[in-house]
Amino acid sequence: MTRIAVEQLLALVHASFDGDGAHSLMANVRDLRAEDWDWLPPGAERTIREIFEHVAIAKYLYAEHMFGTAKRSYADVHGESPLRARPDDTGGLIAWAREGHAAFAAGVASLDDAGLGAPTRRHYGKMDVMDNVVGVMIRHDAYHAGEINHLRALRHRNDAWFEGLTADS
Repeated sequence: MTRIAVEQLLALVHASFDGDGAHSLMANVRDLRAEDWDWLPPGAERTIREIFEHVAIAKYLYAEHMFGTAKRSYADVHGESPLRARPDDTGGLIAWAREGHAAFAAGVASLDDAGLGAPTRRHYGKMDVMDNVVGVMIRHDAYHAGEINHLRALRHRNDAWFEGLTADS
């Protein structure tokens, strides 16, 4: 029972969620001010708060549908968001996202390399294999980290690609 591929994927799962570089979801919300979470530039339709909540919901859904009971829908998990009780609860939202990430990462960590080829079902019913869906979740975090990065940069008026870049950016 080898785990080389699982450990590599798990490192990417963590890096895309809470790594240090610009491709990490959490790195892109660290310097947000309270008023940044709900700001929209002209023509935009999704706030940083809505994007971030969407990513958190996906963590719970994929953890449950890949490694759990597969009973809850997007609407069910959306209803469990701390924002339903307090729409401005950024701290609660971040904690909730971390819990969802931990659940998803624990599921990935439970696999061995042979398990990466096992069939699984996405939350909307499509059949796939584990390693493909883990890859989707890695890209999902990075994609939305980029969206948040762009909105944050527009809000702070500092959308300069090369300022402050590090080797891992």
